Amino acid sequence: MEDTYLYRTDELENAVDYLEKAAFYYNIHDKHRFKWLMISLHGALYGFGVCNIKGTSVDNVLNKPKTKNIPEYILKTKQYYKDKFELEIDDNFASQIYKYFHIDILNFGTVINRCKSTDYMTRNIESKILKLSKKQEEAIEKLKRYRNSMAHFKPSSYIVTEDYDKEIVIPVIGIIEFLAFETNNVPYDIYDDDFEVRIKTALGKFG
Repeated sequence: MEDTYLYRTDELENAVDYLEKAAFYYNIHDKHRFKWLMISLHGALYGFGVCNIKGTSVDNVLNKPKTKNIPEYILKTKQYYKDKFELEIDDNFASQIYKYFHIDILNFGTVINRCKSTDYMTRNIESKILKLSKKQEEAIEKLKRYRNSMAHFKPSSYIVTEDYDKEIVIPVIGIIEFLAFETNNVPYDIYDDDFEVRIKTALGKFG
């Protein structure tokens, strides 16, 4: 019998989904258009940043472990799987389980900063680092502020007066497009889904 899933995704699917949702809300008249644009654009930018600096190891996008007892945890995890599921797992798999449940992913600001660093972005001879204009830097700061306000909304009467399409959306879309296609760090060839077509289609809706 084939495996069935209630939901399945990965880091690239996650980034593309956010971008597609941003494109959807960019092109409709909706009372809450602003909120969902800020949330989805933030997710897309963050997601493509993660895809760029991850490389071949998830360690590149995780904070450092908060404990020095990782070897002890790995032993306990292996024993747990043996007792609970009668499965023998190796140290590497147990380590991955530890990372997933006990180490947080880097925050938004750190991911964007690493996209501007040769230490994290030089994955191959064709890799390019992210270079932001002043307008793009300002757009990111506004995006972060608005997204956080929307995602963690404080009881208030909230009014936005600036032209956020011009000041935030379009500059940020330029950054996402660069991270998606010009850094040469996203390995589309390892995926079955035609992500490049989906991304180009979504980006085209901002034109």
